[in-house]
Amino acid sequence: MIELEGNLKFESLKFHLEQQIQNLRNMTRIDLQILTGYMTLQMALGGWLVRPSETMQAAIIVRIGLSLVDLTLSVVAAWLLRNSRLRREEVIATVKNLNQALGYEEVGAYIEGKKINSDTKVRLWCNLYLACIVTAAIGIQVIIFAS
Repeated sequence: MIELEGNLKFESLKFHLEQQIQNLRNMTRIDLQILTGYMTLQMALGGWLVRPSETMQAAIIVRIGLSLVDLTLSVVAAWLLRNSRLRREEVIATVKNLNQALGYEEVGAYIEGKKINSDTKVRLWCNLYLACIVTAAIGIQVIIFAS
C-alpha cells in the first residue's frame, strides 16, 4: 500500500469523493432511462393491444405468449432497478466514509462549532419505480386477457 501524506492524501480522498458523486449522477440517469424505456414499451404494447386486431382474436396461445414477453420485460426492468438500488446504497456508504475521512462530519473541523455536512436521510426512489412497473404489467395483463 502506498502511504500518502498531507495534501496528497486530501487530494486523493477528494478525487475519490468526486468519482463517487459522479457514479450517483450516472446511476440516476441510467435508472431514468430504464424506467422511461420500459414505460415507452408498455404504452406502445398497450396501444397496439387495445386496437381491434386479428392478434387479440387469435388463440389463447398468442395471448399467453404476449403475456410471457411482457412479464419477462417487467422482471428484467425490475431486476435492473433493484441491482441499481443496491449499488447506490454501496456508493452512498462510500461517500459517507469519504466525508468522514475528510473531516466533513467533524464538528469544528472547518467551521467553529459546526460540521460541514448536515444530517441526511437516504431517500431511494426504487420502490416508486417498482410500483410503476407492477402497475404497468398488471394493466397489460388485463388488456391481453380481457379483450
